[in-house]
Amino acid sequence: MVFRLTRRTAIGGNLWCTPDDHPRGWEEIRLIAGTFAKPCRFVGTVTWGWEGERIAFLSLETDAYDLADQRPEQYGRTTSNSRAYIHDRPDDLLWRNGRCAGCSSWVAFPTALQAAV
Repeated sequence: MVFRLTRRTAIGGNLWCTPDDHPRGWEEIRLIAGTFAKPCRFVGTVTWGWEGERIAFLSLETDAYDLADQRPEQYGRTTSNSRAYIHDRPDDLLWRNGRCAGCSSWVAFPTALQAAV
């Protein structure tokens, strides 16, 4: 994952999985290229806030919308509490943590956020 921070107005980006690099449980999810060069699917977001010229905090979350769309019987929006099933699933968080392990180094106060990343 690469973010290029060229201006202070940048506030985040998306996390995408591919057929070769995805959270556990996504093995049979159909990935499409869409506007990207290779097949991928949205898994979550990384957003950050600024204090002056420094990044002060990170917010990382996942939402497995494609699991809800492609496995409606298990994760569908019509099941009770479906948002809980797709928001910050443990397997998605584990995958995300592996991709964002270095993100805390962007933050001006990394020790307070170490556990969140």
